Amino acid sequence: MADVQHTLSGAGTPSAAPPSIGAHYTDTLTGDQYQAHGTSAPEDWGPPLVRQGYAEFGGEGGTFAMQPWHSIVEVFGTGTVLAGAPFNLQLPAVPVGASRAFDIISWAIHESNQLILRGPGGEALGWSSFIGPEPDGAVFADGELKVPMGYDHILRVYLFRIATPEVPAGELGLTVALLSTSQPQVG
Repeated sequence: MADVQHTLSGAGTPSAAPPSIGAHYTDTLTGDQYQAHGTSAPEDWGPPLVRQGYAEFGGEGGTFAMQPWHSIVEVFGTGTVLAGAPFNLQLPAVPVGASRAFDIISWAIHESNQLILRGPGGEALGWSSFIGPEPDGAVFADGELKVPMGYDHILRVYLFRIATPEVPAGELGLTVALLSTSQPQVG
């Protein structure tokens, strides 16, 4: 029997014909998954089967690193979460000249808890701004955005990496829209 690789991966959609019918391919940039139904051309991979867009970041705080394929992150605490414990969300990598949009659903835990948004690998954000209303107590300082978790929020986040002659390395910036909010729930 021939030795044929059954699972493959790469950055982007598959560009080569599948090695066998039933082979699997994962796009490491988006999380899209493909299954081969032929072996003649790249089109034999067909459309993506699964998009791994949803993630949960819960418990007692700590740090969660978003992956490139996450489009929705739900942040919530347990009954044992400590007052004041931060929830650090590391945003996904964005290439120079590109942008990403995703939603963050933040469930109220305690008014002293904060959701802290920072660049990938803890990289500092170059700037941050809000479209429309801003959550009460939101602060941008030291390259990170801090949002109090005393409210239920749904935030639409736009992450940009801009390259200009003045910023050749590509500055990482954040624009946030508050899609909805509820009254504070102090725990």
